[in-house]
Amino acid sequence: MSQTRPGGEIQSTWDPQHWKHCPGEDNPADLITRGLSLKVLAENSLWWNGPKWLASNCWATERQGNEESSEFVKRERKPKQVTMHACAGLAKEPIIDACRYDKWLTLIRVTAYVLRWVQVFKSGESSESRELSAEELKNAKLNWYRQVQREVYRIEYAQLEAGQPLPKTSTTLNLDPYFDKEDRLLRVGGRQQYSNLPEVTKHPIILPHGHPVVEKIIQCVHNELLHAGPENTLSVLQQNIWLTHGCHEVKRVLMKCLVCQRQHVGPSSQKMAPLPSERVLFSPPFTHVGIDFVNPLYVQGNPSPHKSYVCIFTCASSRMVHLELTSDPSTNAFFQAFNRMISRRGLCSTIWLDNAKTFKCADRQIRKLYKSQSSDSDQPWNDIDQGELQAKLASKGIKWKFIVERSP
Repeated sequence: MSQTRPGGEIQSTWDPQHWKHCPGEDNPADLITRGLSLKVLAENSLWWNGPKWLASNCWATERQGNEESSEFVKRERKPKQVTMHACAGLAKEPIIDACRYDKWLTLIRVTAYVLRWVQVFKSGESSESRELSAEELKNAKLNWYRQVQREVYRIEYAQLEAGQPLPKTSTTLNLDPYFDKEDRLLRVGGRQQYSNLPEVTKHPIILPHGHPVVEKIIQCVHNELLHAGPENTLSVLQQNIWLTHGCHEVKRVLMKCLVCQRQHVGPSSQKMAPLPSERVLFSPPFTHVGIDFVNPLYVQGNPSPHKSYVCIFTCASSRMVHLELTSDPSTNAFFQAFNRMISRRGLCSTIWLDNAKTFKCADRQIRKLYKSQSSDSDQPWNDIDQGELQAKLASKGIKWKFIVERSP
């Protein structure tokens, strides 16, 4: 009957009033479409003989057909399945992106102007003054405090706003927080209700650590205090807000301050070379000696004071010091002081001098250049004859060594 032409012939030949309904239980064709095994089909009387009312030549009444049809529909109807789709609520993003502004005051002023224009659009009345008032700046700050709390303490904010207790797993439970209906903020409870402190100090606003807006607040207070330390910065912050993990958070933010980094940076360290053998090997005192002159001393004389110099001899191994007073920084005066030292301490084998430009045997031009840049009072070694000095020291078996130029 599924073809078009036989279906059309039946509809044109027979009157629809003569059409009868055959229930599904009495239709042998349903046995094949629903699937039966061969054994069951061989023993089925409906398949071999047809429905019972067909033998009596009496069709089932419409009512019986409807009742049987409704009963069959109920049996065949599948249980109703309800499918539910859960959609997670997305948090509203703030209209102003706080990451676009580096300074807290800039962010507050931008927010205050935005809130002013929102109020103008709602009321239809423009503001007379172009400058921001203290009340507008305060509302801008409270607006950002409120956004931070709704973002981080979403469950706590909703519970306290509805007047319900906090869950035991809340991280702010030890602060005894309550909901300020006037500012619509979470504040610390505490036990200072009857003190004379300001209300914002008795019950500071709770703010979380690690939030970008909180970092801007800490940096702003740090700059206002002229880059004070973490303790002073935290004490000023706690006059208005309560920062979780406050000490650790303030130190973390202040470590990023470039001004403080420049002020607290230490000098660069240089890896020191190994000590020379004269410094570490066992030897009698004043075997290896370092020599230097101090600045001139003014000695009271008649009729006027005159200059005197002190020659320092220091032992390289024991660090003992021997001082000799000289009348002038000449070669003869130095050798007199040197002879007095070796007569008292013994003959040394190595002498270290402090400035190579003064003592090493160089040509005349280098010595003239050095003497032109140094005054006689600042460098008394300029008056010593280097050739004569080295000849006398070499004759006694003393080695003449120089430290690196301009070394400390």
